[in-house]
Amino acid sequence: MRIALSGYYGFDNAGDEALLSAITMSLQRLHPGLEFLVLSGNPQKTARLHGVQAIYYMHPLQVLWGLLRSDLLISGGGSIFQDVTSGRSLAYYISVVALAKLLGKPVIFYAQGVGPINRPLSKFLMRLVANRVDLITLRDQDSLQLLREIGVNRPEIQVTSDPVFALTPLEQDYEAVDTKLAQLVEPHKPVIGVSVRRWSALEGYQIELAGCLDDLVEQGYQVLFIPLAYPDDVQESQRVASLMERPAAVLDQDLNSREHLALISRMNFIIGMRLHSLVFAASMGVPFAGISYDPKVDAFLKQFDLDPLPLQQEEMQERTGQLINDDQLRQRIADASLGLRDRAEENARLALGLLDTEETPAQPDEPGEGTEYPAADPQPDVERTGRTFIGVSAVIFLSKLLGFARDIFFASVFGTTILADLFQVIFSFPSLLFSSIGTALSSVNIPTLTGFLKNRTREERNQYFSRLMAQLTLWSTLLAIVGIIFAPALTRIIAPGISESAQGIAILLTRVMMPTLLFVNLTYVTAGILQVHGYFLRSAAISIPFNIIIILALYLRGDDIILFSYVTTIGWLLQFLIQLPVLRREQYPFPRILGKTYEVVATLQKLVPVLLGNSLLQLCLIMDRSFFGTQLGEGSAAALSFGGNLFVTITSVFIVAMSTVVFPRLSRFALEHDFAGVRELLAIVFKILLLILVPYLILVITYNQEIIALVYERGAFTSRSTQMTSQAFLFYSFAVVGYVAQEIFNRVFYALKKFSIPMQVSLVCLVINIVGNLLLMPWGIIGLSLSTALAMLVYGIIMTLLAHRELGGLSLGQVLPYAARLLIPVLGMLAVIE
Repeated sequence: MRIALSGYYGFDNAGDEALLSAITMSLQRLHPGLEFLVLSGNPQKTARLHGVQAIYYMHPLQVLWGLLRSDLLISGGGSIFQDVTSGRSLAYYISVVALAKLLGKPVIFYAQGVGPINRPLSKFLMRLVANRVDLITLRDQDSLQLLREIGVNRPEIQVTSDPVFALTPLEQDYEAVDTKLAQLVEPHKPVIGVSVRRWSALEGYQIELAGCLDDLVEQGYQVLFIPLAYPDDVQESQRVASLMERPAAVLDQDLNSREHLALISRMNFIIGMRLHSLVFAASMGVPFAGISYDPKVDAFLKQFDLDPLPLQQEEMQERTGQLINDDQLRQRIADASLGLRDRAEENARLALGLLDTEETPAQPDEPGEGTEYPAADPQPDVERTGRTFIGVSAVIFLSKLLGFARDIFFASVFGTTILADLFQVIFSFPSLLFSSIGTALSSVNIPTLTGFLKNRTREERNQYFSRLMAQLTLWSTLLAIVGIIFAPALTRIIAPGISESAQGIAILLTRVMMPTLLFVNLTYVTAGILQVHGYFLRSAAISIPFNIIIILALYLRGDDIILFSYVTTIGWLLQFLIQLPVLRREQYPFPRILGKTYEVVATLQKLVPVLLGNSLLQLCLIMDRSFFGTQLGEGSAAALSFGGNLFVTITSVFIVAMSTVVFPRLSRFALEHDFAGVRELLAIVFKILLLILVPYLILVITYNQEIIALVYERGAFTSRSTQMTSQAFLFYSFAVVGYVAQEIFNRVFYALKKFSIPMQVSLVCLVINIVGNLLLMPWGIIGLSLSTALAMLVYGIIMTLLAHRELGGLSLGQVLPYAARLLIPVLGMLAVIE
């Protein structure tokens, strides 16, 4: 017999995970043979932790099939029927219930906390569906009153209690938390447990609570912050702790439901915002005080004749002191909890009554939590950063050297003619925009894949890989087909200044270019996989064959721009194909599952923020040459392209090599919340890059025209072409600060799973670049390249400040003295140049 469960499961919220554990445990005590199918945000983790079957909650076919195969739907636990945080979540949970009823399945609202429900549409949907379920149990009287006000009156409604009251820790749970506590607090001293969460409507409570906690520390108590939504609550806990004048400990570890109960049982008092911190405390007989951010907290406190803590420090201190010193409070809570525990068990009996099953004797053991499958950490030690960087830099240098040769051949054949403009504008999309998409995919994939290698089985890793690559192939192919069909319109957008006589060639080049979207994406995602497994040299070398076949095409067929475009597209495919042997060696399967997992959906959802955040320089270069450069006259777009390409080529040898080496390691540090390791690694990165990039800038400022002449001036690339390109090269080079920030700091935020921060800063700086282009366009090539440099400089400054705040510093004590020592050889270099 199978029971389906719908709720806020699989989102790392300790309260909801405890509800799932409690519900399944209570039901199995009464009917040991039950099977459970959970609709989860993270099916693999839910199955592993709770020993149940799980499917992705937003996969309509899986949900439909799961409900068809189930005998009962439990819409259970928590506060899922509310529209304060989002009206869409209420509509989703209601739709699952409606689907189950349409399929003829019995449905129970299991110990729900309902409300607030404020929107008329939400009330209508709730009334429509709730009146058609088979049974409703609620955890408090306030929920009953709200349902009656809405007009829910048909099914039987019983007020029971929170299912978590039926959950009890095991001996190994106590042993585990005692070990953790020994590392955080002193033995034989009373401990106050604190659970906080971020809530914008209560902003400002932090400093009041910090003052109250300081007062408790002065009285001899220790303070331990216990995050119930991990890792989201860790940051808020650290924020309050940082406002305290006295020391406090923050538990920065993810616990399971029974471990949370065991930990809270060791506290002398609990101050909680999260509802289930209070439920855990009451269940274990620990006195508590609540900070209310939601009516559900008030409703729970009311069951114990308690009011929420006031939010002013003096009143909070006074009320907390009264509760701590109330000798009868612990007994009052223990007595009330006994009744709540019995009513929690009643939920399971009522649910099974809908199946017409007979109760069977209770089993002595709770269901196991599943086995964790450790995976070897593939990352080398931090001490190897320098050596790996040198090796990767050497390979990238060889690749870039061939890229130089490719550009030199191209410049000598096409110069700064209209054909050069056409190719540089249209094929800047695979070289810049599509590469940025691929880089973004790789950036969001590397932390996820690192997590799979560290915490999951090979089968789970392979399923994630197969489905990610299948989705990527499908959507990239569809977009490429659309681009080929609508090539005339697309060409007018990306090359608005191209003359009518060149439109035919431009459209053909666009159609030849579009398949590179698929090849570029597959190339970059696969390269990221190689990096996670430590194949840094292989991933860095993939463009070497690409450059060789393009050079051969230019050498053999001269100025055939159409053939050259076909060869370029084939070259991108080759970069992907030469990585396949490594994938086979690491036992990755051929992608053949066109489904989604939680991680695949999460990876694709993060793509747009990462793309926008990690492509500022590329987007600026595309706008310069496509939307503005084509309006400056023949050869301007090509000059901007040559100058920008040379800047990116030279600096990326070191910047991209460094980010390639450190990003998997940053992901590991982020998984372990080792911010000190992140800061130490960044200090190494900046010292190496300072040593290389400061001399680079001095040489460019002094010899920009000579460098361009040396590299490009031959054949169709004339002295006029050199003058135009050197202007772009000089001013683009001042964007190096922002380029470093984009490649290094962005990866810090991606490793921390904070994908929106670089995107927001990039959008601001992109606007700055557009405005700058419009204002400085009368200065021609100088104005456009200077505008990009200024936008990137602003980006670098903002990202440095944000990273400093996020990491609690940037180890500037190591970097600044090194920069000061670097002044001596720099001054010597300037003297030699003079």
